[in-house]
Amino acid sequence: ARGYDQIDFEASKVDFEYKGTVNPNSSLIIKKHKDGPEYPIAQVGNSYGLVNHRDAFKTVQDAINAKGLDFGKANILTWENGAIMDTRWTIKTDQKVSVGDPVGFELILQNSINGRKRFTLKGGLKMLICSNGMTSFDKKSALSIEFKHRESIHEHIQNINLQIDSLLNVFHADIQKLQLLPQLEVSQQHGLIIIDNIARTIKLSKEDLANVNGYFTNPDSGILDSDAKGKGLRGGGQTRNAWDIYNSLTAHLRDVEKTNPSLADSKRDTIADMFGSFIEDSENFKRLMIPDDRPRRRAKVETVAN
Repeated sequence: ARGYDQIDFEASKVDFEYKGTVNPNSSLIIKKHKDGPEYPIAQVGNSYGLVNHRDAFKTVQDAINAKGLDFGKANILTWENGAIMDTRWTIKTDQKVSVGDPVGFELILQNSINGRKRFTLKGGLKMLICSNGMTSFDKKSALSIEFKHRESIHEHIQNINLQIDSLLNVFHADIQKLQLLPQLEVSQQHGLIIIDNIARTIKLSKEDLANVNGYFTNPDSGILDSDAKGKGLRGGGQTRNAWDIYNSLTAHLRDVEKTNPSLADSKRDTIADMFGSFIEDSENFKRLMIPDDRPRRRAKVETVAN
C-alpha cells in the first residue's frame, strides 16, 4: 500500500495476556487507525522500543525542511498490514555522470513496528530522468543509521539532522566514482556477456535477464534521455561502457522495487560492490567478458517490465 494514509495510525505496546495471566517476557503491538477498531499486529519482547511510522516520518521530514532542501514529495510504501514502512525522498542536483544523465540524492527511511526490520536511514543515488535507484559505493557511511528497536532508540533518532549531512557528503563522493564508469568501454557483445555473468551472481531468472538486456539494447527503454534517443547510441556495433551496464541493471531493480523494495535494495548493494571493484581495478571488469557456459540455476522471477 502507498501514501501517508498508510502510516497515519497509532501503534502502542501493551501487556500480553494469555488465559488471564500476563506474560512477563512478551508484549503485544496494537494498531489503531483514527475512528477505527484496534487490533494486535505483532508479539514482541518487553525490551522492544516501539517507534511509530508517522513519528519517524515527521522527524526526518522536519530535518529536511529545516535544511531548506527541496526533496519533493515522499514516496511511502508499506506492507505486512502496515507493519513495515519504506519511505523515499529525492532531491534534484546539478550532478551528472555523463552527458544527459543527471543524478539526484535519495534519502531512504525504513521502520517496522513488528520487530521484522530495524530503524534505518540511508542515502543513495537516483537517476532523475528514469528514476533508477542506486546504492552508495561507501557501505559504511551509506548505512549511517541502523538501530535495533530498543528503548534507547529514541535518543539516536535525535541525531538524524547530522546523519543527513553525512549522507549528503557520501553522495558527492559517489558521484566522483560513478563518473569513472563511462571510461570502462566494451563492445555491445561483451556488454551482454558481462550482464549475463552479473545476473548469475545476483541470481536473476532468464526472464529477468531478458528484462535487463532489454534496457541495455533498446533505445526507447527509458535509460536514455530524449536528447540521446535516435542517435545510434544503442546500436549493436557501437561502443558501450560500464555505466550503460550499471544503468540497465538498476533499471531492472527499479521494476523490482515496485513490489519488493527490500529485495531491490539487497541486490543494489551487491551490484554496487561489484562496480566499486571495477573502479578500483579494471581487470575485475575485464574478467567478466569471458562467457560462462555452465547451465544456469533456476531462479524466481522478480518482475518483468510491461
